[in-house]
Amino acid sequence: MSVLKYKIDRIVTKDFWVTNVTELNKLKLSLSFQFKVSSDDKIICCISHYEYERETERLMHLDLECYFQIDHDYFSSLIEDEVLTIKPDILQYLATIAVGAARGEIHARCDLAGSILKDTVLPPVDLTKIIQTPAVFAI
Repeated sequence: MSVLKYKIDRIVTKDFWVTNVTELNKLKLSLSFQFKVSSDDKIICCISHYEYERETERLMHLDLECYFQIDHDYFSSLIEDEVLTIKPDILQYLATIAVGAARGEIHARCDLAGSILKDTVLPPVDLTKIIQTPAVFAI
């Protein structure tokens, strides 16, 4: 298969909120990823969810969608028998870009909100442990 050719089409913050955080100790990060495609537009979308929690208290929440415009030939190479299959390494790569975007969104939005969470940088995420199976879509 050829090298992935793409451009970032758009980044959309679907939801964000932060509570009045007064201390930064014992924070737990939870995150998840989903993918969707638009075969007509040759778009792969990485939908990511991030939450900082402390024990049972939710402190910050971000839902982010990153849309990637995929080169026509590359996108077509993912389709066989009307099934589009995106291998985990490609999903991990796109999710890495989404995590970087989320890192900036969280910092900027927490800073604007006056939250001390602005001083907490979203840590590196090992996406090879989170995204291990291909994404499969009927076309």
